[in-house]
Amino acid sequence: MSKVRFAIEELKFVKSRQDAVNLYEKFIYLLPRVMGLPYHKTRVPPSLQIEPGSVCNIACTCCSVERSTRKRGFMNVDLFQRIISQSASIGVRRIHLYLHGEPLLHPRFPEMVLNIKSRGLALHITTNGMRLDYSLIEKITAAGLTSADHIIVSILANSSVLHEQIMKGVNHERVVRNIEALLEHRKKLEQTDP
Repeated sequence: MSKVRFAIEELKFVKSRQDAVNLYEKFIYLLPRVMGLPYHKTRVPPSLQIEPGSVCNIACTCCSVERSTRKRGFMNVDLFQRIISQSASIGVRRIHLYLHGEPLLHPRFPEMVLNIKSRGLALHITTNGMRLDYSLIEKITAAGLTSADHIIVSILANSSVLHEQIMKGVNHERVVRNIEALLEHRKKLEQTDP
């Protein structure tokens, strides 16, 4: 029943032909997972996960970044652009920008978003929300985000005290203000997405 509710909830955001196309793309991507069906046999993955950087500005108790012995740093933008170009040309539909590092710390993050959107790919960002300030929100949304895109802010507790204990270095109030700024900016632009 929750799957049907999800589909009905998503239909509320369809306001244009492009929104319908984006919703169709989202369902094609998600349906096999939701229904427990095997993916079509294809040599092209539906999505690609890229870690813009192995650096993070907080230390979550449940994360392995602090314990990792991997070299810290940011992905080379030329390499990133080649990956995005090749992904779009072979039929990848969605790019996930996150893994263990905080993606918004990459000094050229808005450029990365613009590169993804200019290739017609859907975008998924997961962030701790600390860097999601108004200036960055303006740059990200200017790239042409649609209803096919997602921005997820990780808050790993239901209270500010616990949130700050689990995600050491996070400022709960700042994250909440940043989320409110994103919602306010969308409202100002008269958008319902991402």
